[in-house]
Order: sequence, then structure tokens, then C-alpha cells
Amino acid sequence: MDLRESMKKQNELAMFLARHWLLLPANPRSFPSSTLAFKYLLENFFKAAFKLVDFISNAEEVRMEVNSWVQESTNDLIKDLLPPGSVTNETERVYANALYFKGTWQTPFDDYDTRKRNDEDQYIAAYDGFKVARLPFQGGRGDSSRTFAMYFYLPRKKDGLVNLVERIATTPGFLDAHSPSCEVKVGTFRIPKFEISFGFLVSEVFSQLGLDSNNLYHKACIRIDESGVEAAAATADEACGCYLGMEPPKRIDFVANKPFLFLIREDATGTVLFVGQIFDPSQSFIGSH
Repeated sequence: MDLRESMKKQNELAMFLARHWLLLPANPRSFPSSTLAFKYLLENFFKAAFKLVDFISNAEEVRMEVNSWVQESTNDLIKDLLPPGSVTNETERVYANALYFKGTWQTPFDDYDTRKRNDEDQYIAAYDGFKVARLPFQGGRGDSSRTFAMYFYLPRKKDGLVNLVERIATTPGFLDAHSPSCEVKVGTFRIPKFEISFGFLVSEVFSQLGLDSNNLYHKACIRIDESGVEAAAATADEACGCYLGMEPPKRIDFVANKPFLFLIREDATGTVLFVGQIFDPSQSFIGSH
């Protein structure tokens, strides 16, 4: 399905993963067998597009082509992934991928009074030092095998995010063990609307860790509001709960007015698509009662 066409279905979940390879053969007049094998691998195994380009004469045009492809693949959320000068006449290949996600809340918030019904239950659980809220997305039409949700990890203490992130990163199975599995009655439920964008040169981080890497550029963007979530990420590599018999709490508050962690996850496989941190929540909350 074309990305633009899928975006017209506002009440459905849409996820788009695109991969694109650009390669310059050692001798432009030849097509070595190794390149043929590489092309077959990309197109048939990775389902990626493959294109031969001339970096020597058209490096800047190639950079602009990659950026244009990323922008289109992420519904205009990510622009100028590769900065000027990142592709030169010494570049040998460029690998780019893009991930786009658009999900509508299973129960959207009201656009006008930003309040949900008082009798509505939420997937929320309280653990040792933090709470977790799970907001599921509507499923895509005809796709019942995948379930996506956004999770909010809220420390009890205002300065507790660093410690919580450390626990998540170092404890095997942490996400599975701290996922609300049943709905509970909520007292006050508030999360902020936000839009963040972030980009950096990944290879610089690898270098600080003592790892060799090609120039690796990454950008991500996520937008959350009353209707749902829109998120995208792109990378370019240039070489040179609750159980039966357990009584859930009567009511629980969840007010994200302090630093918190969020992530978008596919629940059936446990795959995390996007993850980020909000250090200064805005006052524009999309849920309140």
C-alpha cells in the first residue's frame, strides 16, 4: 500500500518500513558478479530498493535524493537526514532506512475539553517506585496478529528517571514484567501533548566507545496529541500485571507532570519501535479528570 494512501485511513494503524540501498560499482562500465549477488540479497531477502549511482560526479545529487526519499517515506516528519558534505566523491555506498508509525488511540481523547469519561478504566499499574500506563492503539483493518501500544513509565520521585532508565536497560525481561495487564479505575489521568525531534551522528558515539564505524546518521521524530501518535525514525550509513484471584486497586492516579520515559511497542513480539524521555512535561495535557 502506498504511504500517502495509507495516511488517508485516519482510524487505522499504519506502519511503514522502507529500506534503500545506493551503490557505486568499482568500475561503472562493469557489473561484477559480487554486485549481482548483493543486489539479489537486498531485493529478495531485505525487500530493499537497489540503485546504482555515480558518487564521483553527482555526490550532492545523491545526498538530496536520499533526503527526499526519507522525507517522503516518513510523511514529511524527517527532513535533511544527510547534512551537506556528508556524501562526497569518496563515498562508496549509502544505506538508508526509514520507519514510520501512525496510530489512533483505541479510545481517543476529546479534542475540545480534553477529558475522558469518569467511569472509563485504564491500563495502569503501580510498582516499586514508579507507575506504568499503557494506551493501546486501534488495530489495522484486516490485521489481528499485531497489537501496538504506547507505554508511559512515571517515577514516583521527580528525580527518579535516571535510576528507572538504568533499571530498564540492565534488567532482563523488565518490560514484560512491568506491563499493565488489566484495566483499573482511575482517579486523575493526565499526560502531556508533545512533539520532539532529535538527530545525531551515531558513529561519534561508537567512536567514544572505542568502536570503528562508518558515518552513521540518525534522526527521529514523534508527535502525540488527542487522537493518537505519529512517529518516524531514519538512519543513513555512509561508508567510506494482573492475574486471576488478584484484586486490582480500586482507583489509581496517573499524572505525568514530572520527567518520564515513553515507548511504542508491539505487544505480541515485544518489539520496541520508538523510545524516548520527556524531561520537562508541558502544561498542555491531553487527559484530565
